[in-house]
Amino acid sequence: MYSKLIGGISALALGLALSLGAFGQSAAQENSAAEKRHESITDETVKNYAKHEPHMAAALQHLRQAEEELEKTSNNHGPYRDQAMDLTKQAESKIMYGMQYYDQHVSPLAPPKK
Repeated sequence: MYSKLIGGISALALGLALSLGAFGQSAAQENSAAEKRHESITDETVKNYAKHEPHMAAALQHLRQAEEELEKTSNNHGPYRDQAMDLTKQAESKIMYGMQYYDQHVSPLAPPKK
């Protein structure tokens, strides 16, 4: 069930990115320092978890790709483009929390439970 959920999230994010990208391309928006930091942290997390959490890392990578595609679209989609970007960032955050949880509670390398 877990892998189906991750697969579903990845497929949804990729479909969203592809469909929004097809409807309109515009000049890429300038990234603020906070956005660049967020992107850097997310990309580094994908690299660090690729071996022991490949599905979560792949889902996170797909969401980053979706976020990049959303940033490239024009802003003439009403509030929905911005809402999609916010939800994509929230999903990225939840995946990162999930990987941290795994490290702390499930991983064979996790600290022993008292």
